[in-house]
Amino acid sequence: MKKVIKLFLITALVLIPALLITSCDSEELPEGFDKDDVTEAAKAVVNAANSRNYDVIHARISEEFQDAISVKELKEAWDPLLDESGNFEEFDEVILASKAGEEDSVYALALVKCKYENGERTYTFYFDEDMTLSGLWMK
Repeated sequence: MKKVIKLFLITALVLIPALLITSCDSEELPEGFDKDDVTEAAKAVVNAANSRNYDVIHARISEEFQDAISVKELKEAWDPLLDESGNFEEFDEVILASKAGEEDSVYALALVKCKYENGERTYTFYFDEDMTLSGLWMK
């Protein structure tokens, strides 16, 4: 039963951002978010992923979701994708937007398109007002 719950939570961490990405509220960042800060934070998470430093990524995840996914599970999910991608070459594009959450909360959405040796990857991050990750996804 515990394994089923954990699988559900991991799936939710992957699917919720995927669903939210299709319903951005605005192409502008919410009030209180700085474009450079969000861009820098998003690139830092990508750099941590490329270095396979999942502890750094996990530390940026909001407390609400830290229990839902462990460092080990993040590694198991992302290592095969990064292995397939080859070496990181460059950041291609960073798209920022706004997304309303529950109970009047708003998130900064960052889509980070990256070029790798064997293709491209797009990272999707949701940052709350404290710049912690409330959602993350790589495809």
